[in-house]
Amino acid sequence: MKLFFLFLMLGCLYFPLHAQTNKKKIETLKIESPVKMDGKVDEPIWNKVPATDNFIQYEPINGQPSNYRTEVKFLYSDYALYVGALLYDNSPDSIMKQMSLRDEIGQSDFFGISIDPFNDGQSSYTFIVTPENIQFDARETAIEDANWDAVWISEVTCFEQGWMVEMEIPYSALRFPQKEEHTWGLNIVRNVQHSREKSFWNFVDAKINGYVKQSGELCGIKQIDAPIRLSLMPYVSGYLFKNSNSSQFDYSLKGGLDVKYGINESYTLDMMLIPDFGQVESDDKIYNISAFETFYEEKRPFFTEGTELFEKGEIFYSRRIGSVKDYYRDKDYDLQANEEIDYNPTEAPLINVTKITGKGKNGLGVGILNGMAGPARAIIKDTLTGKTRSVQTQPFTNYNVLVFDQSLKNNSNISLSNTNYLQPNSNYVSNVTSAQMRFETKNGKYAFEGVGGISYLDGLDKEHVSAGAYDMNVQKIAGNFKFELSNSLAAKSFDDNDLGYIEKTDEMETSLELDYNFYQPIGYMLKCYNALEFTKTLLFSERAKIGNSIEYNGFTTFRNYLSLNLEAQWVIGNYNDYYEARTDNRLFVRPGIFVAGFYLSPDYRKKFVLDVKGGFWHANSENIKGYWVGLLPIIRFNDRFNLRGGITLNHDINDEGFVDKTENSDTIYMAQRNVRNLINSFTVNYIFNSKMALSMRVRHYWLLINYNEFYTLANNGSLVDEPNFHADDLSRNYFNIDLTYIWRFAPGSELSLVYKNSIENESNNPVFNYRENLSDLWGFEKQNSLSLRVVYYLDYLKLKRRNRV
Repeated sequence: MKLFFLFLMLGCLYFPLHAQTNKKKIETLKIESPVKMDGKVDEPIWNKVPATDNFIQYEPINGQPSNYRTEVKFLYSDYALYVGALLYDNSPDSIMKQMSLRDEIGQSDFFGISIDPFNDGQSSYTFIVTPENIQFDARETAIEDANWDAVWISEVTCFEQGWMVEMEIPYSALRFPQKEEHTWGLNIVRNVQHSREKSFWNFVDAKINGYVKQSGELCGIKQIDAPIRLSLMPYVSGYLFKNSNSSQFDYSLKGGLDVKYGINESYTLDMMLIPDFGQVESDDKIYNISAFETFYEEKRPFFTEGTELFEKGEIFYSRRIGSVKDYYRDKDYDLQANEEIDYNPTEAPLINVTKITGKGKNGLGVGILNGMAGPARAIIKDTLTGKTRSVQTQPFTNYNVLVFDQSLKNNSNISLSNTNYLQPNSNYVSNVTSAQMRFETKNGKYAFEGVGGISYLDGLDKEHVSAGAYDMNVQKIAGNFKFELSNSLAAKSFDDNDLGYIEKTDEMETSLELDYNFYQPIGYMLKCYNALEFTKTLLFSERAKIGNSIEYNGFTTFRNYLSLNLEAQWVIGNYNDYYEARTDNRLFVRPGIFVAGFYLSPDYRKKFVLDVKGGFWHANSENIKGYWVGLLPIIRFNDRFNLRGGITLNHDINDEGFVDKTENSDTIYMAQRNVRNLINSFTVNYIFNSKMALSMRVRHYWLLINYNEFYTLANNGSLVDEPNFHADDLSRNYFNIDLTYIWRFAPGSELSLVYKNSIENESNNPVFNYRENLSDLWGFEKQNSLSLRVVYYLDYLKLKRRNRV
């Protein structure tokens, strides 16, 4: 705690008064009737407003004037903001127009604006369009949230000197304070892909972290009211299921509703009644042999869109909502003779999910999320009679997340977060509270950041258990030279895994990172980033050494746009692993290792490119080593048809790790093993137009474990030969096909047809030949599904305007 307050005092010293910087400004004009959206900036009203010009390069030469003329104009009405842009190009035949899925740019020119309605430099709304009218939108905070989707209109046309854009951005897509006159933060970006030039209207200095705080200003917006933001998205979906071992088809029909309602000008209620995520892309599953839970990316739209507030405090992992805890799945359910578990779900049925998000004019951001999941039920089958019965595994569960985030001057903030996981029928509750703060100096050069939390668990196998954790750092965040000094601690009993994700506890880690970056071309390089990090880790409860390491990471882009990423890590001396034994207070002493790797990426403007990655690792003074290699091709057959794929091989030789343990954990069995992992995947996209696309993704994951020697783990962490123990070699396959057709038949409305094929197989008699394994794969049980889903977007304001006409 002394160290915490020392860092806090340093942070307060770095929190001076707000500084004003030079910002470009542009005026807009109010209109009474909407602009005709045809992609032609030729209506007389456009001539009554000034145009932006004099864009400044972000890359390749940061700070130099753009080589391309760009004129952008703004109009506004009581309903929307209108943008008109003329994008001149000296080589209009060279304009790159690769088509892509929505929210993917690909190898294409693009134009976009970033709007910060609160003009505080902390968050913005980004709207981007390509020459083929492919839309991309995102919320920008400390990170880019491309999962956020708004309903807006864009149209594009080409002319002899370049291309033109018109945008209509309804106020219902934005959140802004209620006041007489507005000054919005604004920046404009243009990318000319054939020359690899990206430029901004208001200069964005690459030496300064974050571009939202480097915006100009849009002035002159007066007497507009935040609209009634009410939209309904009813859906209906049908599913057809087929198991390859069954001759029967199963089917289901679902319907539900997503409601968005603007509580006031700043806060929005979003409610999903009877959620349905059956069409979400399959996870990239792996077979986990580590001591830590696999972290899977969230792909469910409701939990990926507009949830940046809930990331404050670092205690929320949305995949927990609707998941079934291992505590319930690991039970034997009092199986009778001849009974087996036929189906044991990993997910519970969601009843509904509700969230309230937004930020008021005083800079207070509020996030409230509630989810309810019904009981999960396993199916028990009698192998003799074929009869089945169901048994409840996890009871009804309620999930709550609450966040308050106060914006401060100088891109600073302070927040308070709470997660609450409650199972009333089992009297189990998990409550975690976290506070987060960030202070920046007025010149934007230094920052102090800290987060601290307390967890409280009661019920099941936990009884009134509470503990804390923190992570804090001091940083230099601008200039060629940067640094970060950080310290973190998680107490042994700290646990936020009911609604969060944490791997290691009872650890204290101190690190120092030194960066030196070149943002301007030098020699053969366009830019070069270098980071060197020193880390010391302790077992906090015992004040015992875990390990010390040095790590280097470098990224360079050369003048021919070849990019090279180099990384190296050296674990100095032995590494004391307190997790691999899967038993409290049991140590496994690993030898120190050296790791080195690279990633090579050529110029993506070419029709065919091949990314290459590889590396190796080697234990100190041991015959323990490994390597990895990957080939990742990208092929653009034409502007509509492209393929992205890859093959990656990882091979660990004589790796040592956990195998099994006795029930009382007195004896822990370890092994020396060879682990081979091969991943093949490719994605093919065919884009019919800006509203219709077909995509297929195929992935095959294959893992082989071949055991060499077996040991028991001694109390001092060393390995003792154990010739009487044996474990079978193992093979694991995951194979998935996701074939998706999407038609956006109206703004915000969508029809999607999805076919999925899934194969999972585990064998203790593995085939060590890839071709034979692949051939055998088709004989395994397959899960097939075909689904059709239709979502229709109904906007209250648009319906109201139509009725008036």
